[in-house]
Amino acid sequence: MTNKDLLTVLRVNTSDGRGGAARNASSLHHAFRMRGINDWLAVGYKLGSDPYTLPIRHDRAGGWWQGPFWRAERTIAGWRFRGARWLRKSLLMAANPRRFNDWYQGYEDFRFPGTGQLLDMVDSAVNLLHFHNLHGDYFDLRELPRLTAQVPTVMTLHDAWLLSGHCAHSLGCERWREGCGHCPDLAIYPAIRRDATAENWRRKRDIYARSRYHVISPSQWLADRVLASPLAAGLQGMRVIANGIDLNIFQPKDRQQVRHKLGLPQSSRILLMVANGLKTNPWKDYATARAAIELLAKKQLEEPLLVILIGDSAPDEKLDGISIRSIPYVRDQDTLANFFQAADIFLNSSKIETFGRVIVEAMACAVPVVVTAVGGTPELVIPWPEADANRATGLLVQSGDAAGMASAVAALLDDDSLRHKLGQNAVRHARSAFGFDRQVKRYLAYYADIMSDVQSTR
Repeated sequence: MTNKDLLTVLRVNTSDGRGGAARNASSLHHAFRMRGINDWLAVGYKLGSDPYTLPIRHDRAGGWWQGPFWRAERTIAGWRFRGARWLRKSLLMAANPRRFNDWYQGYEDFRFPGTGQLLDMVDSAVNLLHFHNLHGDYFDLRELPRLTAQVPTVMTLHDAWLLSGHCAHSLGCERWREGCGHCPDLAIYPAIRRDATAENWRRKRDIYARSRYHVISPSQWLADRVLASPLAAGLQGMRVIANGIDLNIFQPKDRQQVRHKLGLPQSSRILLMVANGLKTNPWKDYATARAAIELLAKKQLEEPLLVILIGDSAPDEKLDGISIRSIPYVRDQDTLANFFQAADIFLNSSKIETFGRVIVEAMACAVPVVVTAVGGTPELVIPWPEADANRATGLLVQSGDAAGMASAVAALLDDDSLRHKLGQNAVRHARSAFGFDRQVKRYLAYYADIMSDVQSTR
């Protein structure tokens, strides 16, 4: 990037602390600042202490009487207690009573006045806007035409919310291609009360048609859906850039030493699953994984099996000789990497993934993977037996197929040589395709191309 000291990037995301989008946006923000770029992160909910991460202030943009409601809602945003969601919703409705009608009718909530002041949040002139997640009760999508008319704009997609009439992922429903309406599941996140999905879809399409932006997709699967969606109306360009991981953290280590450090048994095989809210997350389909574990318990396994579930709290279980241990979500990256390094097999049973960061993190730690072939995951894994054992990195199974999942795990448990080869292949594949430095360089190259195009049209 030439003249990088003249480039000011304003990055926008729901928060700086939870979920894959937050990790991605925050990591890019810090990486670009380390490279001398004036990169800022504007968030709806600030949870960290980074001085270059700024909360979007809706309390300053509305009427004076709205301020206390906005500030109270932002304050409790990070709290976890029964009724917190409805308390937040009530405070938002108090800040703008028109929001009640939107909620009652099933319209998506765009009433966030601080969005209009985004470009005034930093002292220097913003040269490039980079949006990440735009849902999560903080952003007014109606400001998109005005903002993109003023500043070159990039969007990194982390899910498919921008493509649909309400849901972050449509699973098997294809109505987003035609205009939504007659929604089969209003409860999918972000849930709505009534079926206004057709109106929501039309409103988004009209906003996009008056906007101009570039898109970065972490997978070709999602890029193909963008081209078939209303988001294509304002599309100026798109690149597929895989998310990257820190290969200095996620790398192979001596399994015995790591297990000793974590207090894990040396004599057991370890099957690992990782997801925030693993058992309750609607996208992760723990029910199928559980059914697969129960099928494994009926097999005569040669060695004890410990299943570690990172992302939930629950008492330890015994299931016909299989031990199941639940661990709250591990936020420290070095500790999380240790669990990957201690594992023999990684299992991902998701119903949908736009990318699948934990799959790549497992492979980088020399762990062969068993993964459902959904969304962008087939782009991450070189599958066995379709590829030979000198290239393959794991096995792909169909979503919801507990028997196929159990058979795939058993095949790796029963064959030490195959498991080792796939693990070694996985390291090479992860290091060649999914390093964070590679992602940063490709983002910077795209920024340079966008800014060059802007200068050439002036």
